[in-house]
Amino acid sequence: MADVRMQLVVRARGMLSHALGATRARLAAARADLETAQDRLIRTREAARRLPPRVGAERDRRVAEIGDQHAAQIAALAKQAAEAAERAAPGAGGAAWADWRPSPVVRGEPPGWLRIGSIRLPDAEPVPALVPLLDHGHIHVSGDNRAGCDAVVSTLLLRALGQAAPGAVRLIGYDPEHLGGGLAGFAPLSTAGLLTFVGPGGLAHLLDDLTDHIRRINETVLAGEHGSLRELAAATGRRPEPWRVAVLLGGDELSRHERGQLDRVIRTGAACGVHLVVRGIDLPDEPTVERIVVDPGDTQLSGGAGLSVRLDRPPPAHLVTETCRQVAAEVAAGPPPAPFTDLLPPDDQLWREDSAAGLTAPIGDGPLGRPVLLTLGDYPPHALIGGPSGTGKTNLIFAWIGALASRYSPNELEFYLLDFKEGVSFARFAQGRRDPSWLPHMRLVGINVNTDREFGLALLRFLAEELRRRADAAKRHEVTKLSELRSVDPEGRWPRIVAVVDEFQMLLAGRDAVAREAADLLEDLARRGRSQGIHLVLASQDVRGIEALWGRPALVAQFTLRIALPKALRILAERNDAAQTLPRHHAVVNAESGMVEGNQIARIPSASDWGTWSELQHRLWRMRPADAAPARLFDGDAIPRLADAADYAALRPLDGPGGRD
Repeated sequence: MADVRMQLVVRARGMLSHALGATRARLAAARADLETAQDRLIRTREAARRLPPRVGAERDRRVAEIGDQHAAQIAALAKQAAEAAERAAPGAGGAAWADWRPSPVVRGEPPGWLRIGSIRLPDAEPVPALVPLLDHGHIHVSGDNRAGCDAVVSTLLLRALGQAAPGAVRLIGYDPEHLGGGLAGFAPLSTAGLLTFVGPGGLAHLLDDLTDHIRRINETVLAGEHGSLRELAAATGRRPEPWRVAVLLGGDELSRHERGQLDRVIRTGAACGVHLVVRGIDLPDEPTVERIVVDPGDTQLSGGAGLSVRLDRPPPAHLVTETCRQVAAEVAAGPPPAPFTDLLPPDDQLWREDSAAGLTAPIGDGPLGRPVLLTLGDYPPHALIGGPSGTGKTNLIFAWIGALASRYSPNELEFYLLDFKEGVSFARFAQGRRDPSWLPHMRLVGINVNTDREFGLALLRFLAEELRRRADAAKRHEVTKLSELRSVDPEGRWPRIVAVVDEFQMLLAGRDAVAREAADLLEDLARRGRSQGIHLVLASQDVRGIEALWGRPALVAQFTLRIALPKALRILAERNDAAQTLPRHHAVVNAESGMVEGNQIARIPSASDWGTWSELQHRLWRMRPADAAPARLFDGDAIPRLADAADYAALRPLDGPGGRD
């Protein structure tokens, strides 16, 4: 028993000794770990003590770098925005007042935006602040800064006037509080009808007129073919209607009817060229409304993303007045003529038309931008042109000849021209000493025929003989009209003939045999020429030339196509006075014997100077048929030389007895 106990004691002592050794080893390891941790802690604390300055420096460096990048991006964006603003508001739309002058946009291009001030950006150049108006929408100006609001309105109106061609912007002012004083600087426009004022209580009538105008534009101008006048101008290169800008400067509370009409104008006006510039009247929240809030020291735009705008100073009063006077003077002088090239077909379409059924060509463009066409055929068969001296009669004739000659070849059309007044303008169509070209369609050119009425009578006799020849050919082929004759006789040469007699009253002057025969021949040609493709164009600048016809109603009735130039008398029907208010370079074209319902207003291109005609004539001359011969030229003022006469040069002495002296 004692041995067992001893064994247990020994065994317990061994285990305790072993545990003590292990514990001491672990204690030594723990002490070593503690020393290592304490050393790491010391090093960590030292590193932590040194880290904040380094992190701060890196942070500051990155912040500075980001700031520089941001500033560079802002500067680049500001530069791009400024360049875009210059493109969006070129010339009058954005120029500084010191260098400002009217600069209409190029024909067919939409107007730009309008500058009212600048947007200040940190660390960047100011960016122009632009707002849209013409062909875009409406502008509502509000705020406590009354002077700033007035400056915005005058700035918008002057820049809009400068962007458009003279007369293309018409202003309607409604200023019941100051009776038009808010637009006093624009008053010179009223002399040309470009500014009208509506008195107190006239707002309802003004809005009714605007809605009626919008309805007319939609029905007759756009007519479902285009969505807006801007689209129409882009497609055709022409703007048929001026912009109308109604400036509404305060007033009483709107009635229910006025509010409804105002809302209609806001929704539909921009597409039809009707715009509002409003101050003192609330406008609905519509996408077409740009809002400008002008408060002291802070101006906001509805599309400006909360950015403040620094307004430009208002335009100088003398600049507004001088510009309006200049615009009014140009409008009073009349619009410039359209380019002659507007009448011509594309180069690859020259001489492509067929005259079997008649002759049709444009003479100019109408108020809606569409070409006004002149037709000579079975109806109307003949034309009567009238207008006082200086109104453009010769220019109109040249424009018409050019439009026809470029569409119809010499096998389809021939011209015979007589000019009874003193002048040689028609001579350009014949071969000259300095210019060998001639118009291939021209068969006869007579100038200065005023003292040689017999020569004019000889032309009428020739046309009468040609009429008989064509009528005989028609009988042989059992047809009645030129179109039928050309169909059954395709190998024959049956061009339509246009005989132009300027100052034709000289033929009918007096009561001698020449006048009587000339009147009889004219009446016969006018009555029967239509069926055989012979058309008369009679022109006169003297009302007596027209009166010479009225004694022959059967002759006058055949001239159903009437063309009246400004101030022309007795060309149109008795109660049709449309020609009395025509501007320069325009004409009333009427194919209904002058009745009012047949009126069309055409803007006539400039075609009277030789430089305009030269390029076309040389081009057609180079296209002439191989057997084409120059037109015969008769000059009533020239004294013929016997040796130059072709018949005399063809004479030969007789052979045999008596043949020589």
